[in-house]
Amino acid sequence: MRPDNPAAAVNGRNLAYTIYTSGSTGRPKGVMQTHQTLVNLLLWQARADVVGPGLTAVQFASIGFDVSVQEICFSLITGGVLHFIEPEIRRDFKALQQYISREKIELLIMPPAALNVMFTEVLEPGALAGLKHIITSGEQLKVPGELRSSSSRTRRSSSTTNTARPRRTW
Repeated sequence: MRPDNPAAAVNGRNLAYTIYTSGSTGRPKGVMQTHQTLVNLLLWQARADVVGPGLTAVQFASIGFDVSVQEICFSLITGGVLHFIEPEIRRDFKALQQYISREKIELLIMPPAALNVMFTEVLEPGALAGLKHIITSGEQLKVPGELRSSSSRTRRSSSTTNTARPRRTW
């Protein structure tokens, strides 16, 4: 081993990161994620039959939210492009749709509550036509029937996956 490239004694059981959350209790607590948990999620997502490599994505989650790690690392390991958006765009669904369309975003990871608002209140026809995949997690995603039918006509090769968040150790 060269002195400028020391060996690392890291394995899958080692801690990768800790994020503090209040969860459903309202009391802050640390959520510890191991390298293996993160690697398993990213490798599953990178499979061609799930999402696939090299997509253009938008960083929707704030940097303090655990999903941000998924968004950043997925783009890094698959050769994708990650767009960091201004907080104003994140809060303005019409501006977000315009950004997705203009920048040809192919992957969006967004919580169901935000997707529900975007789908039911401000979605313009064809605004998300370039999306190849939407990943959401947690609660049920409610897609109105008219959107479902128009989506299938405009986004021929797209899919939506609802995943559980990474396993948490309290």
